[in-house]
Amino acid sequence: MSKFKSSINLAFYYGFLIFISLMAYFFVLSLSGIEYMSALRYLNGAFLLGGLIIAVRKFLKDHNYNLQFFQGFKFGVLTSFFATVFYAVFLFVYLNIDNNFLTNMQENENIGQFITPISMTFVILVEGIISGLIFTLGIMQYYKKYTYPRVATQNSDEKVDA
Repeated sequence: MSKFKSSINLAFYYGFLIFISLMAYFFVLSLSGIEYMSALRYLNGAFLLGGLIIAVRKFLKDHNYNLQFFQGFKFGVLTSFFATVFYAVFLFVYLNIDNNFLTNMQENENIGQFITPISMTFVILVEGIISGLIFTLGIMQYYKKYTYPRVATQNSDEKVDA
């Protein structure tokens, strides 16, 4: 039970750190006056990916690089879920406070008439969760060699656990 609880705490911690980096990036864009460029939001994925790599590596290290693939996958998805929910809540609050930002997005986007704080929050949640799933799957494919059951190589005398 304690490993389960510590996994959730670790996912929460790294999810919060990813959120802080996303929020800092948002404010840097705001201070530079280019927060309205929607193409820059794709860089949010880089922050999510980097944070997930660091979090999954820490999770594997804490488990002495000995865990099942699905355990690492669940951890990464949970971490990205926390980060995405925190960021979506932040953006919802920000959009309700800064009416100029919302108005500018509504005027400059092709689907501007559909942009509301609730719709933007929903879009951020969907984008973040799907990105987190995809990124975590890729990360765990890379770290698969550290999970069990380990597959023996052709030149190895190891027995493979089924």
